[in-house]
Parts: sequence; structure tokens; C-alpha cells
Amino acid sequence: MKWLWGAVGLGITSYEGRRRISFLLGHRSVYSRERKPKPKEKRKMDLSKLPTSSEIGEIYKHGTRLFKALLKSVSLTNLRCRLRFGLGDPAATGMAMGTYHAFEGAVSPWMERWEVSVEPIFHEEVLEGEMGLGIRLRLVRLVIPFIQLMRRRSIRRMMRSS
Repeated sequence: MKWLWGAVGLGITSYEGRRRISFLLGHRSVYSRERKPKPKEKRKMDLSKLPTSSEIGEIYKHGTRLFKALLKSVSLTNLRCRLRFGLGDPAATGMAMGTYHAFEGAVSPWMERWEVSVEPIFHEEVLEGEMGLGIRLRLVRLVIPFIQLMRRRSIRRMMRSS
């Protein structure tokens, strides 16, 4: 990972169960630390902490409400996509482009904020592209389902035990 236009970075490498973390200045490592994995302790599972079937039903009911609220709170604001593709065979590439344009014509009323460009390459097999997308998330819509979920004693008990 690089920040400040590549001047500062963080490198994480993992090999043979070991992990090395390096802080980079330019392309040079300024500080490096290697960690060996800690042996994991085997713990016995306490079955008394598992939720009952009624608690699982309650978790499912309120969890699905929260998930539905999450889906309703997310909206796609814009989409930009540039794609270059070729199938190697000009006839197959032409057929694929025809299918794409038929699909584009069918969904164009809903694609007003989308910029999609597809460039066919007839003489070689290639797939290259860039994509950018804007998402709007309204967190206010998640507050009430989250509060309803957290008001349940079984949920709070399960979160404390884990």
C-alpha cells in the first residue's frame, strides 16, 4: 500500500507461516519486523453459551430486517466503465457486440447515470477494462433496525459471550 503519491508505504508479506511488515520510504524499507505465528490454544466449546432455537429465530428475524434496511439504504449514484475486449474470432466478437448492444438498448432507460463504453478488438483475444462507481449510503435508515436488533437480550448476551 502506498500513500502520498508513492512516497510512503506499507508492505506486508507472508511466507512459510511467517509475516513480515515493512514501512517504506520511497522504495526503500525503513523499518521491518518479522512475526512468527503464535501456537493456537485448543479451547473446549461451552455448549451452554449457544443460542436456543427461539433465540436463533429472533436473531434471524431482526437480522434480516437490518439486512433489508442496508440494501434499501445503498444506492448507485453513477457508474463508469471502459472495456476493450476481443474473442480472437471476428465473427464471435461481432456476435457478442450485437448481443451487448441489444441488451444496452433494452435497459437504456434505466442507465441514464451510467457511462459504459465497449471497444471491440476483432483481431486478438483480449479483455481489459476500467471501472469506477459511486455509491450513496444513507446510514439514518439503519438506525431503527439496529436499535431493534440491539434491544434483544439474547443478541446482547451472544455478542458478550463471543
